Amino acid sequence: MKRSVPFLIFRYAAIFAAMAVTLVPILWMVSMAFKPIAEWSATGAELTWWPKNP
Repeated sequence: MKRSVPFLIFRYAAIFAAMAVTLVPILWMVSMAFKPIAEWSATGAELTWWPKNP
């Protein structure tokens, strides 16, 4: 059964969007792991071991 071109475009766009949503946080975590604390704390990220209001 041959699929229509708009369906294929939608399917690949959905796959690409799902990959982006999944990979961007992982790439961000990996890149932050290799930066010094002064550099990643300048981005607004804070090192929190325990929440202030549990």
